[in-house]
Parts: sequence; structure tokens; C-alpha cells
Amino acid sequence: FSLAGVYPLAVASVGEMMNSASIGIILAIGGAGGIIFPFLVGIIADAVGLRNGMMVNVIPCIGIIVLPLILQKYDPNRS
Repeated sequence: FSLAGVYPLAVASVGEMMNSASIGIILAIGGAGGIIFPFLVGIIADAVGLRNGMMVNVIPCIGIIVLPLILQKYDPNRS
């Protein structure tokens, strides 16, 4: 549930700066992240335990915090 904040933020932010082909590539990369992260959780959980495997989810959560800060730096008028 908490990771849903990254996807609309990224799409809305790049929509103003890029053409439709670039947005398609970004959406494909975002979809790949939706496939890769659960796979990584499973691999790490099998290797070192479920608790440590779930720590992989911290990476996208950091993105939720960092992406708006980066966007604010490059476009101070964005609120």
C-alpha cells in the first residue's frame, strides 16, 4: 500500500518534461520494478529469513522520500 505513492508521483513528474516515447520507457521500467522487488524479497527470504527478506522493501520506501526532494531541488516552484 505504501509503495503506491511512488508510481503516480513519478508519472506526473516526468509527464511535463518528456515525450510519449520516453514516458513509455519509464512506465516499462516501473513495471519491471514491480516484478523484480517481490522476486528479490523471495530470494533473500529463502537465504536469510523472511524478516531480512522484507527489508528489501525499504529501498522503494526510501524512494518515496527521496524523489520529491530531488524534484523540489530541480523545480522550486513545484509544490
